[in-house]
Amino acid sequence: MGDKVAIRFQPQRAEIAVERGQTVLEAARIGKVGLTHKCGGHGTCGTCKIQIESKTPLESPTKVELRHLSDSRLEIGFRLACQCKLTGPATVMIPEDPLRRVVRELLDAQRQERQLSVLEFEGQPFEAADTRD
Repeated sequence: MGDKVAIRFQPQRAEIAVERGQTVLEAARIGKVGLTHKCGGHGTCGTCKIQIESKTPLESPTKVELRHLSDSRLEIGFRLACQCKLTGPATVMIPEDPLRRVVRELLDAQRQERQLSVLEFEGQPFEAADTRD
């Protein structure tokens, strides 16, 4: 049995312990954390971009990562989950899927509209109907 490391996924707030040397994508699968990836972890699609914070130095980016990520992105902690191997405890930020973000924003706007409508309705004076005949 190998050495375990803790990994926290945000914004899901999931924390799991996995074997040192596993990829972030493997850790996400073990922890049942949704992480977009289209090529099955081969590094050909680049859809599993994550931002990782680790006090333990990470392994150098692979050639595959260098093809998909700019130097400026790498400098601020972006990596490919299918390529980045865990060397120690880390926090992984999973960017929100663009389509999911649009849907969330639309739903939030509808919710706010409904709340305003209710507040406007509640602000109106209530007049009881005269039921006497």
